Amino acid sequence: LPPANSPLSFGRSNSSSMRSSADWREPQTCQTGTPDWAQRRFNVFSTPLVQSVVCWFEPHQAEAERQQDLPVRGVEGSPRTGLCCFRARLVGTCCVRIRCFGTVTAVADLDAMAEQIWGLRVARPLPVTESFGSDVILFEATDGNRYVIKNSFTPAKGQREIDALNALDANDDVPRLLDHRLVGDGMYLLIEGLDGTPWTSIADSPPVLLVSLGAAVRRVHDVEYGSFDGCDSWHEMLRSNADRYHGSIDAQEARLVDRGRVALERCLPLVPDSTQPVLVQFDLRPGNILTNGGEFVALIDFESARGGHPSMDFFKLWQQVEPVVPSALSSILEGYRADGRSTGARSTDEASDPAWMDVDRLRQLMGIYSLYHGLAGLAWCSIRDDFSGEFPDVNRNLIRSALAAMEA
Repeated sequence: LPPANSPLSFGRSNSSSMRSSADWREPQTCQTGTPDWAQRRFNVFSTPLVQSVVCWFEPHQAEAERQQDLPVRGVEGSPRTGLCCFRARLVGTCCVRIRCFGTVTAVADLDAMAEQIWGLRVARPLPVTESFGSDVILFEATDGNRYVIKNSFTPAKGQREIDALNALDANDDVPRLLDHRLVGDGMYLLIEGLDGTPWTSIADSPPVLLVSLGAAVRRVHDVEYGSFDGCDSWHEMLRSNADRYHGSIDAQEARLVDRGRVALERCLPLVPDSTQPVLVQFDLRPGNILTNGGEFVALIDFESARGGHPSMDFFKLWQQVEPVVPSALSSILEGYRADGRSTGARSTDEASDPAWMDVDRLRQLMGIYSLYHGLAGLAWCSIRDDFSGEFPDVNRNLIRSALAAMEA
């Protein structure tokens, strides 16, 4: 393998696509004299990285190949974010072929795209929420208006947000999609920039903000939307996804995830079902809620949006907001119930009595959804072969805590 400080740099495929790739490298001879090494690290970019690529080979393994998706960030004035797909092949005992490819966009490049595509010049860049699925800039332009430009790591994510924002075009609680362009293989979205910042002062939030948030979430859920990811019902979608997650998680996690999958199936009758999907944001965390001076401003970031059951959008509010403000769910539900139709769940078995909107029932339901999210998170780690940081333990603990609550 290349030495630790030997960069494998991406070259731009063309000046407009902002995509990068590298061809297979010539085999490189290892000087260890033995195939009995465990791992080697090398840098993908010449700029320093938060995380290096790691390749594992079993001792005496004649040939191996793996793919790893991981966040990549450079520094020195040209920050980069993206997903790097990595493959390495060990041939014999001493030869390795290496290929790296992926979506990597310099943040500064989005400034250039603003002018190249839309004739907008950045007068003042503004802080944005950390994004795990796209490159984003928020800025004031020389025309005096605020704009957001997003380039999702996959065109499918970009299209998902386009579809959701178009469906919510008449909703004043969501920023307007102004335009979108496919440039090369990159989907660029131009979105209205709003006068708000991510919701960080949760503990100081007045009740009116929580009530307003609940009403805004309800107005999103009033939009009928597509399908349950191709499934006919909410239960079918949960079961199908849970099976897929379970099948992709590493064997070393088997004992915990097997128990989690069995418990989710056992508890599924307690989850409200539906055959009529509504628009669900699916990542309703505080960073995707804009506020200003203690007032609600907007819901943002719909690249994970799809058809689902409205109860799912309460999971991250329960997980990240209620521990800080114990009465938060009650206030949010107050606004949610007050705004919209009286049969918000539109459930096949609860159309006349959407019992999941009761705060105690909702908390119980979120405990069941913890199993689903824990499986999803560990599947994410396994697919990318990345168990670094605290994220894996967060998802293990979601499953453990749900199991403990059910066994208590």
